[in-house]
Amino acid sequence: MALTLTSREPAIVYGAPPRVDLLPPAEKDRRSLAQLKRRWVLAVLAVLGAAALVVLAALALRFQASLSVGAAEDHRAELQSDLAQYSDVSGLVSERDALVGKRAQAMAADMSWTKPYRLLAPALPNGARLTGFSAASGGEASADPADLGLKAVVTVSSGRAIDQAIVLDAFAQVEHVADVDMLGLEQAEGVYTYRIYVAFDQGIYNKRFQTGAATQEDGQ
Repeated sequence: MALTLTSREPAIVYGAPPRVDLLPPAEKDRRSLAQLKRRWVLAVLAVLGAAALVVLAALALRFQASLSVGAAEDHRAELQSDLAQYSDVSGLVSERDALVGKRAQAMAADMSWTKPYRLLAPALPNGARLTGFSAASGGEASADPADLGLKAVVTVSSGRAIDQAIVLDAFAQVEHVADVDMLGLEQAEGVYTYRIYVAFDQGIYNKRFQTGAATQEDGQ
């Protein structure tokens, strides 16, 4: 079976208006240029509108930031005013700290003068007793309790002669004793009197008024 291709001519429509482009080229160019100008104007207006929105947003952010800064300044002024009300308290606290420091400096070498007697008396041999005690502080307290703190001359009396080496060794074993030495021996009316040099370390000082202890005590 064979197929035959035939070409169809456009149908003629009777009674339709004729389609004839009668505009001159100059008018076409003018209309095209006008349309192009309108597009450019719309584009420029769109860009200007976007720029205006950006500027307005920036101004709004700046205004909000200025409000935040103003609020922070007001809060700071309020805090400074509140702190000013407690300036007297701060001054009193500073004055108290200064007084505590001065007290610690003045009383750091304070001690109970009965403590050396109570430490040495049990070390004496039978029949001997402490009959004299003179001492001088070794100076301000230091950070090392092993530093020399008290220098004393002890008078020991006995109705019989005692071994000096035994007494010196017994005193050397006493707590806080740093050094001992025999200074002299006297005998009168059957009584033997020994003068002994005894040095104590700073552990014998009263720690109550030293800086660390004073601060802890005041905090309690």
